[in-house]
Amino acid sequence: MHMSATAWIPKHRDVPSPGSAPDADPRLDGFASTRPMDSRSGTIFAARPPLPISTFVASLAEPFVSVGLLFLITAWHGQPVDRATMLLALLVLLLTFPGKEHYYQRTLDTVTAILSAWLVTLAILLASGFATRSFRFFDEGVLIWWAVITPIAHIAASLLGTAVMQLHAAQPAGRRNALVIGAGALGHKVGVMLEGRRAYGHDLIGYVEDRDPARCHTATRLRLLGKMDDLAQVIRRCGVKDVYVTLPLNQQPRILRLMGELQDSAATVYFVPDVFGVNIIQGRMHNLDGVPV
Repeated sequence: MHMSATAWIPKHRDVPSPGSAPDADPRLDGFASTRPMDSRSGTIFAARPPLPISTFVASLAEPFVSVGLLFLITAWHGQPVDRATMLLALLVLLLTFPGKEHYYQRTLDTVTAILSAWLVTLAILLASGFATRSFRFFDEGVLIWWAVITPIAHIAASLLGTAVMQLHAAQPAGRRNALVIGAGALGHKVGVMLEGRRAYGHDLIGYVEDRDPARCHTATRLRLLGKMDDLAQVIRRCGVKDVYVTLPLNQQPRILRLMGELQDSAATVYFVPDVFGVNIIQGRMHNLDGVPV
């Protein structure tokens, strides 16, 4: 979860003594003046960052490839792009926008996800066609060719996007040094994830942890770069571009202090909450309008 996308930081409200001004919370220094605040709850919200270019391209590619192929195949069969075709194109846009990003998935996962999504889209379109009796307005050959070629084009576009991203990541400018804060089980899991994404430009340089190495995950001990007090120095020395915070949720004051320190760096900060550090029966993640629950 990107820290600046959905994270919130509670603002402490200490009651001042009569006639005295309230002291500023040092952990929030730099936040209050730059983050919008909900006056009812006293919560400071981070602004939503712009979408990565790859996500933006993927969100447009799927719907516009679908509609573009519908128009091309219609013209190829010598049929006019009439009102019925335009209405079908509009319905397809509504069903497929925004498109999903599959650039970081394995090829088999990409193919499975695209085919599943397209079958669902076709099922909705077929149900709508039967309900409105609108199939008579379309050429049968156009619909069959379009239904077959579109998912193939989506798969080809995703594989092409993956190849372009890997080509960019192979260049020195495309590499992103990553630092993980916290060398426990969750930190190790994030490190394994980063190692698996080397083809996309991610380079794990190591971990920062205050605990004794004996208390850290076995696989992280040889890659400890220092303690929390060394964080700024490690970021500058290693040219860190991405920082992943994997501290437990019960260390909120420590997390807030870290976030304040990282405000002066040019690194992108990701907060990885250990939501399953608490024993939750059959727990799983959901996204409700941008709020992870």
